[in-house]
Formats: sequence, C-alpha cells, structure tokens
Amino acid sequence: MIKIAFYFLIVVNSGLLAWQLWFKDDGSALLSDPINNDLPSIKLVKEVKVSSRSSKHTPSKSSFDCLTLGPFVDRQESQSALAWLSDRDAQAHQRVEKESKRLGFWVHLKKFDSRSEANDVVERLKSDGFDDVYVETDGDVRNTVSLGLFREYARAQDRVATLRDLGVDPVIAEKHRDNQTYWVDFWRLPDNDALSDEALSNFDLISDRIVRATSSEQCDKKDLTPNMIQDLVPGLPEGFLSQ
Repeated sequence: MIKIAFYFLIVVNSGLLAWQLWFKDDGSALLSDPINNDLPSIKLVKEVKVSSRSSKHTPSKSSFDCLTLGPFVDRQESQSALAWLSDRDAQAHQRVEKESKRLGFWVHLKKFDSRSEANDVVERLKSDGFDDVYVETDGDVRNTVSLGLFREYARAQDRVATLRDLGVDPVIAEKHRDNQTYWVDFWRLPDNDALSDEALSNFDLISDRIVRATSSEQCDKKDLTPNMIQDLVPGLPEGFLSQ
C-alpha cells in the first residue's frame, strides 16, 4: 500500500513538473523572439496629419509682397486698376486719402454785409489799377473781396502795404484746397508671374498712363486678414495665422 502511494506521488509530481516546463518554455519562446524591424510601425491618426502637414512647404508671412498703385485722382481709373489686379488673382482693395494742399497766401478784405457793398469796393480798386480783385460768391467767404493769391508770403505783404496806402485794410490768410486721391493696395506671392514687377510697371490704364508699384506703409501685413491669406495659400497648417 505504501509502495502504491509512493509511485502515485511520483507520477503526480512528474505531471506537475512537465506542465510547468511546457508553459514556461512556451512563454519564454514568445518573449525571446526578436522584433522584426521591417514591419511598419503603428501611428495615431493625429500623428499622420501632423506629419503630412509638416512635409508641405509653408511660406512665411514675410514672403507676401505688399504693394500699392497710385495715386489716382479719378475713381474710375482706380477701379480699372482694381479690376486688372483681380483678373490676376490678387487680393486688393481701394484706399481713399484726403489731403489739404496749400495754394498760397490769400490777401482779402473782411466779409461785407451785402454784395452791393463788396461790389462798390471792387469797382473803386479796379479804378486804381488793381485788375485781379473780385467778390467771392460761395460758401463761408461769400461777399468777401479777394485781393490776390501769392505763393510767397513776402509778396503778399507787399500787396497789403500798397493797399493800405490807399486806405484799405486787408488781411493775409493761408488758402488751402482739399484733394481726394485713390490708391489700390494689394498682396501677392513672389512667384506670381502675372503680377511680376515688369507687368506692374508697364500696364496701361487710361490715356496710356503708366502706373508703377511702390512700397506702401498703408499696405501692412496686419491688414492681411486670415480669409485673404487662406485664399492666397490654401491648406495652411493650424496655428499659422495666429503666429
């Protein structure tokens, strides 16, 4: 009976040993197999998107040329330039500038209460040899007697001195005229052959007038809106426009 129990324990222990050795060797075989470097690595979707974006050439903001055409004194002329640029896929807009230009030094008499009083003075001065005098008829200077417009202040003073000898007391004031000019600002990429410097400097608008492109402080990169950049260079990476 003891022998039977002894042999039974040997069989059981042998079975347990064989079971442990079998599964240990199998696991070791799995762990000891070399990694095949030829197999493609696994990438996340977001990693693939970033990789594909970084492989594209991304133009810097400084690669945009900012130019302006003008000045145009006629709105129709500036509209023609705007159309010319639009036909060549340029992002452009029209800019209006107002400036006050000094015409000279105006010698005149103070405003009279009536037109008849002003006319009487004009007739008297003309009889004294002053042919360039007249009565203003419009605006805030209505019924004012104009006694001459001079580019140099010294000449205006001479006229005042001469008139005072005749008992007339004129005054001197700077006279200005408000002018309105039009400019067409636009953006381009340097590789846009349709908007090359040669093309820009030689296209004709009206009466064979040649308008040249020049740098403009008004046409600034900060004025280049995100929508305009996307139109110029589609597919820009995320975050580029906020740099």
